[in-house]
Amino acid sequence: MTFLIVTLVAVQVVLLALLVLRDWIQLPAVGGKKLNDIEAIWQENTRASLVFVIVVESLFVGGALLGTAWFGFRHQMPEAFVHYLVLVYGIFMYESIATWYKPMIFGSSSDAAAKCKRVYGQTHHIFFRDFDGVCPNTVYVVIHFLLLLTIALIFLWAYEFIGEQLVLEVLDTAALL
Repeated sequence: MTFLIVTLVAVQVVLLALLVLRDWIQLPAVGGKKLNDIEAIWQENTRASLVFVIVVESLFVGGALLGTAWFGFRHQMPEAFVHYLVLVYGIFMYESIATWYKPMIFGSSSDAAAKCKRVYGQTHHIFFRDFDGVCPNTVYVVIHFLLLLTIALIFLWAYEFIGEQLVLEVLDTAALL
């Protein structure tokens, strides 16, 4: 149980760090390509909008991280907290799919594709970039992987701590998203 909690906390720490730093700190290059393009991000977005996004994401993910550490290391797991975790990370995952993968697969507006090319066109990508101009760069793919891993670890924790009934209830909550 402790290994699971330590892993869940560590994954959330890395996720929070990436969410906070991705638009403000130039990350190292991979294969000659930048992981993020700070200049392009700042040209396309106002500082106020970037700060707003960081504050909102930090409050929700930071709250989830603190709650996980608090309850996890005390060997407690209130049902309401599990629902909070699933809602927070479920909403983030839904937003990621709606923002990146739906337009990548089904197409997007020419404005969205042009903005993606301006902001992320010079960054490192894992996927091929000929998906109508909208394709998450490596930083976002890592963030999305960490989101999926966090959700899987939450379900493992819930199953291990409370059992099958809570996992089924949480899945019902997730279905509402």
